[in-house]
Amino acid sequence: MGNQGRAIWMYGLPSCGKTTIARELINKLDSYILLDGDDIRDLFDNDLGYSESDRNKQSLRLVKLCNLINRYGVDVILCTNSISENNRNIFRKGINNLIEVYVSCNLEECIKRDVKGLYKKAKKGLIKNFPGIDIPYEIPKIYDIKLETDKYTLDECIKILMVII
Repeated sequence: MGNQGRAIWMYGLPSCGKTTIARELINKLDSYILLDGDDIRDLFDNDLGYSESDRNKQSLRLVKLCNLINRYGVDVILCTNSISENNRNIFRKGINNLIEVYVSCNLEECIKRDVKGLYKKAKKGLIKNFPGIDIPYEIPKIYDIKLETDKYTLDECIKILMVII
């Protein structure tokens, strides 16, 4: 095995732009793999809910998968909601070579961007433990980069990230 890979971890509210930014970044980079929290849930047949305990189990899965991929020298982009400092510490403590990117966007804009209709379902009570609706999203105090997607375009966000990569 060669050099250890690194991880770019993007987190923020649902529909803040994490996955959109990650996909665009993947198009510009050769060696990165995208691990999206929703995709990993699907991979494991959505066997976890959205309680704090289940969110932490999901995060541990992502950390283990990221470390496995990194061990073979492959770089990873992770996308998660990571709604609390407790949850974010799982990533911080579990992954070496981590670049932490807080993708910030105001709740109103996230609701406008919600192509999956998750916010509408959460407001109707069809989805429980939804950040920004029936549970709080703790604004992070620690991160390497903050991307304000309600202020910057996708291209501007990519340019900011390319400087650090």
